[in-house]
Amino acid sequence: MSTPMSQGLGPSPFPPLSSVAPVTRTVTRTVFDNGVEAEIGTFADRRPLPRDDQELLTESLRALRESPNVPPAGVAVRVIDGTIILDGRTAFYYERAAAECAVRFLDGVRAVENHIIVEPPALAHVVRLSIADALLRTAMNKASQIACIP
Repeated sequence: MSTPMSQGLGPSPFPPLSSVAPVTRTVTRTVFDNGVEAEIGTFADRRPLPRDDQELLTESLRALRESPNVPPAGVAVRVIDGTIILDGRTAFYYERAAAECAVRFLDGVRAVENHIIVEPPALAHVVRLSIADALLRTAMNKASQIACIP
C-alpha cells in the first residue's frame, strides 16, 4: 500500500542555496521494512558561492551578532583568502564553539581558524581566599614595622 506524497510543494521542495552553482537533483524510491514507500530527493554537486573577503567578513559579523550564544564583544573576526580567523576571549567553551559554528557553514568559507581563548570567570571562594591572603600579608608587614621604644 502506498501513501500519496504531498503535491503542494512543487517539483523541487528544496531549492538550491546558490543560484550560481550547478545543482542536480536525484530522486530515489525507497520501500521501508514496514511497507511504507517514499521518494527521497537529494541534491548533489552543490558548490559554495564564491565571495570576496570583505563580503565574507560582513556576513560573518552578521552571523556572530545574530547567534544567541556568542558574547557581543568577545570575538574579533579576520578573513584571509576565504579563511575566517576568530580571535578573542570568552568565559565558557560553548561560546567558543558557538562562534565557530555560526561562521563555518557560510557560503564562501574555505576554513575556520578558532583562536578564541576560554577564560572562566573567577569563583567566589578563590576571590575570598586571595583577599584574605592580601590582608594577612599587609597586616604582617605593618606589624613588623612596629618597634618598642623603652
